[in-house]
Amino acid sequence: MRRRVYLCEGETEQHLIKALKENELIEPGKPQVFNVAQRDVKKMLRKWGRERFEIVVVVDADTGPYAASSRLAENIEVLKKSHMPCLILQCENLEEELARCCGIVLHKLYDAFNASSASEFKEKFLNVQQARLIEKLEHCGFDFSRMWQMHCKDEKLNSTLMEYLWGRNS
Repeated sequence: MRRRVYLCEGETEQHLIKALKENELIEPGKPQVFNVAQRDVKKMLRKWGRERFEIVVVVDADTGPYAASSRLAENIEVLKKSHMPCLILQCENLEEELARCCGIVLHKLYDAFNASSASEFKEKFLNVQQARLIEKLEHCGFDFSRMWQMHCKDEKLNSTLMEYLWGRNS
């Protein structure tokens, strides 16, 4: 069985991936903080040597715009050569994505975590034990089937990159 690695933009995404894995909502794999839109994936691949992985890349599209010549596109091209990457686009930041999956407005999600700002939310989110995180989100109405399901066709991703990522015109 091929090993799986989840490349996440930051610690909050990594924490969520660990909780989703622990609750058997996603396939087993190792979540690793690595921003594919900003860092060179070749250096990371050298550390792994010849070992092959299935790589799931969670990309925060709200930090775009990304062009076909961007670091993100270059890294995906490198990963395609040997690691069968799966790209997950998160159209908004994690808090907005979670609020959408819970069917609530953002400030209600903040309230559920006793937070009043994005930075406070992230801090409190990271302090929730992985074993309880999904339960806490489900209390807010979290529906995992809605996670990462938005179509990110807007100004964040230009049409050339959209065609590259999805093999069709935007």
